[in-house]
Amino acid sequence: MKKILLCLPFAGGSSTWYIKWSKYLDDSIFIETIELSGRGKRLWKPFYTTLMEAVDDIFLNIPEKIYENQYFLFGHSMGCTLVYELVYKIIKSGYPPPVHIFFSGRLSPEQCFNMKRVHDLPIMEFKEEILKLGGTSSEVFDEKELQKLFVPIMRADYKILEEHDYKKYKNLLPCDISILYGEKDEHTPEDKIYSWRSYTEKKCDFYSFPAGHFFIKDCEEDVVKIINKTIITYNL
Repeated sequence: MKKILLCLPFAGGSSTWYIKWSKYLDDSIFIETIELSGRGKRLWKPFYTTLMEAVDDIFLNIPEKIYENQYFLFGHSMGCTLVYELVYKIIKSGYPPPVHIFFSGRLSPEQCFNMKRVHDLPIMEFKEEILKLGGTSSEVFDEKELQKLFVPIMRADYKILEEHDYKKYKNLLPCDISILYGEKDEHTPEDKIYSWRSYTEKKCDFYSFPAGHFFIKDCEEDVVKIINKTIITYNL
């Protein structure tokens, strides 16, 4: 049996982003990613029309070996919402739940119901909103070819996030969870981030980082240290 960390991407992100974490992860932890439709290795596939369509697609693409091992889920920003919905899909389908979930860079679902609408803003306003988050180079908007490739992906991701029906499920998560957030991220204020405590019947830990929304990039090694420390505490 192995310990597998399955990571889901943020809005506009690709599965390859997390691969570089391998150099920091403990040797006992194996990383797995799933490519979303319309980008990376699945660039030719159409974008999702709803977030639940994305969840269904992710579920269908989870390798069976995940369930045969001790597995952990990590999702940042949009990936956080995908992970939350995915866990209930997994459980409802009769598969074992993850041992631990890392929710990163996002408030709990009940705090996300009134998202600012940005996906259909004019290009310059959309650029301003995206660049405020950090993590995206201005070249993505300034270079015509890059803009043509990446902006539609980001718009599509924000659309399904903004139109999603956010809700808290009555059945609490049956596993420990960790909440990771940036101290300078205006999207995860400390007075709201702690609502995650009421989402699990087990332990909930919080970890803050001295950075903004993309602390997973700016504080990469420290983030992976938390992941390592957490995962190795679980015996196979």
